[in-house]
Amino acid sequence: EERKREEERKKKEEEKKRREEEERQRKEVERQRKEEERKKKEEERRRKEEEEELRKQKKREEEERKRREEEEERKRIAEEEEEERRQKKREEDQKRRDEERRAREEEEMRRLEEKKRKHEEAKRRLIEAKHTKLEIKAERDAEAVVSYVLPDIAADADGDDEDDVQVLQHNSPQKNGDGAGPSTSAASADARHSSTPNRREIIGEDEYEIIE
Repeated sequence: EERKREEERKKKEEEKKRREEEERQRKEVERQRKEEERKKKEEERRRKEEEEELRKQKKREEEERKRREEEEERKRIAEEEEEERRQKKREEDQKRRDEERRAREEEEMRRLEEKKRKHEEAKRRLIEAKHTKLEIKAERDAEAVVSYVLPDIAADADGDDEDDVQVLQHNSPQKNGDGAGPSTSAASADARHSSTPNRREIIGEDEYEIIE
């Protein structure tokens, strides 16, 4: 009985040790499982954090890219608007200069037309004045014919050469030592007529040509 009790006691102790060992192993397995789960969770958390950080980084980069594009677009639009303003100002300045040039040209044309009109008016008045002078000269020539030539013709008709002698003495080349002059009344008339200035001498060669 004593041996039997001893055997039972040993069996119980062995059973107890076995159960304790099993429990210990179970706890160890459980501990390892929990540790694995903790590690997995930690790894998952870290992975999610990295993904979140990467997502945020990409978002920041995308926002920065959009901001740069928007800034470049605003700058481009501002430059285009500024260029349009400069182009418009250049066109307005060119238009103003063209208008000023046309105004100057029109003013110059008006001035030239006025100058031409005044010149034509002065020329017309000059021609009228010279025609008047020619008419006066014609009257004087007529008076000279009446005063000098007709008496010579009358003297030839009555055979009296006294007037011819007086006229020849007045116009004869002998005064200049050129010898005897003509003795006819026609020569006397030519001499008198040659001593009277003609139209060319009165108004000048150029004006005479213009009037002719």
